[in-house]
Amino acid sequence: MKLSTKSKIAIASIISRFFRTTRSMLGFKNKTQFKRDEIIWDLDLAQGIDFAIFLQGGFEPETIKTYRKYVTLGSVVLDIGANVGAHTLPLAKMVGETGKVIAFEPTDYAYEKLTRNIELNPDLKLMITAVQVMLVGGRQEIRPESIPSSWSLEQNHSTNKHPVHLGEYQSLEQAQLARLDDWCVENRLDRLDFVKIDVDGYEIDVLKGAENTLNKYSPKIMMEFMPYIFKERGHSFQQLLDLLKGHGYNCQIIDGPSVELNVSILKYIPSGGSINVILSK
Repeated sequence: MKLSTKSKIAIASIISRFFRTTRSMLGFKNKTQFKRDEIIWDLDLAQGIDFAIFLQGGFEPETIKTYRKYVTLGSVVLDIGANVGAHTLPLAKMVGETGKVIAFEPTDYAYEKLTRNIELNPDLKLMITAVQVMLVGGRQEIRPESIPSSWSLEQNHSTNKHPVHLGEYQSLEQAQLARLDDWCVENRLDRLDFVKIDVDGYEIDVLKGAENTLNKYSPKIMMEFMPYIFKERGHSFQQLLDLLKGHGYNCQIIDGPSVELNVSILKYIPSGGSINVILSK
């Protein structure tokens, strides 16, 4: 059964509370360093992404498994919406010493945790460039005050949460804005093999600012499809599909079928939820 994001958070909250209570009774800390799949993490077990890494060995392990089909030694990868590095660090292991992972994370909260996790893994740090940049569609964009980038598993009634997926809004005070096309030119990116995009409704903005990059390199893309999120941004899910089709991309649902980039894909997406897809030309 496919669950909404809100349902997944509710279930994770119950399990996390059990683990945290048990650990506390046994004298263990719930904010500490853990090693999972040869990667050291600084985790807070009251946070959704952190708890998933602690419990499953990684965040969205099936998606990480899928990366291995497309990311190899020497690959150059962009992690757009890197958050705490849950995919950045596993991707760095895959690209090896001859590859590169460039992690874009705009929020102050997640970027600080991202850089901390990178520092804990000096061998992987060599392959990672982390930048506190929000990728946008135009050169005259206005930076939002905050966007969701953390999912608390504590029982609280904060009003600072997204009403559907319950992400807590975090400041972008230290972030720069840039179009991906401009960033790639300024930083002399000469190769691009794979792009992961998970930006909770800002996908259209990222793609509009990346037209030259996509045309030049034709990278494979892993993207989260979350249809309900676009209306609040003044866009539609159909606009996203049209943009991808315009660049010649085809769609494969992770652990699912190949599908057309049209409204028929909605039957695979739970109400209030999302799916991850691989896009290729």
